[in-house]
Amino acid sequence: QCVVVHPGNAHHDQCPRIRVRGKEKEVCWRSLFYFRVNGRFRQRVLAFVEWKWFDRFILFLIALNSVFMASYDQRASLDAPFNSFVVHVTEPIFLVFFTIELVLKVIA
Repeated sequence: QCVVVHPGNAHHDQCPRIRVRGKEKEVCWRSLFYFRVNGRFRQRVLAFVEWKWFDRFILFLIALNSVFMASYDQRASLDAPFNSFVVHVTEPIFLVFFTIELVLKVIA
C-alpha cells in the first residue's frame, strides 16, 4: 500500500515522494539514518501511521486523557482514590501509547 512515486535525487536536494493510502507525501531518504524509504519495515510503518483508525485511536486517547486530567482534583491528596487511579494507572498507560505513537511517526 506504500509506493515510491518519485525516487528523488540526493544531488539536487530532492526528497522521494511516496503514495500511501491515497495520499502523496514527501519523505526523507532514511529515517533515523537507518530505515530506507524503500525498506519493507518503513513502508509498513508508513501504511500503519496513515491508516485512518490509527489516527482515530490516537485522537480517542487524547480526548480520554484530557477527561482524566480535567477530572483530577488538584486540592485532594495523591492518596485520594481517583487521584491515585489517575496517577498510578492511567498516566503510565497513556505514556506508553503516546511514546509508541511518537516512535512510529518518527520512523515513518
